[in-house]
Amino acid sequence: MKIKTVLLALALISFADVILVACCDCDSEPAGLYKICDINIANLDNSDLQITVASDTVPKEAYALELNLNITTNEQCAKSMTLFSGAYATSCECAIDYYTDNPIVDLRVVSTNDINPNLPAGTDLSNYFYLFDGFEYIPSSTIIGNYVIDDYSTVITHQLRLMEYPEASGMQTFVVTIELEDGTVHSSQAPTIYLK
Repeated sequence: MKIKTVLLALALISFADVILVACCDCDSEPAGLYKICDINIANLDNSDLQITVASDTVPKEAYALELNLNITTNEQCAKSMTLFSGAYATSCECAIDYYTDNPIVDLRVVSTNDINPNLPAGTDLSNYFYLFDGFEYIPSSTIIGNYVIDDYSTVITHQLRLMEYPEASGMQTFVVTIELEDGTVHSSQAPTIYLK
């Protein structure tokens, strides 16, 4: 009888151990898949401490574009158990990374107006826009490729700052186009803005 009790106790401890630590058995590989559905852009004003969406006029030295990649999850890998989910047994949470199997292969930013005599309307300006990563400005091309996100939401937002300013003040209308690996093209036009 003692042996049965010991074996039963060991089995219960083993089962409890599996339930309690199942959610902590994290993979280091990305576990979710997202798909870029479309994009939209907005004009931003960086002239104050608080970045704001610009309505009609922005100092050209403070101009940026907000690029929103609208995404959806078309697959999520989750560990499950037959009776209980280990995620409910403790407060342990595993970070789930999301990636896309159809990454951005090209990013283009153009204006429908001349930026300056060397950059006429329709010229690819993506090399003049830089992404602020929290510490410094880096080329906007860093969003090209398999961009991994560690916190799923339905929008991935990038702020692209114009680093070469028009020689004169004037109206500008920027268009952003991305191309995905499968050839899908998404494009969005910002409202016309006056850069002073």
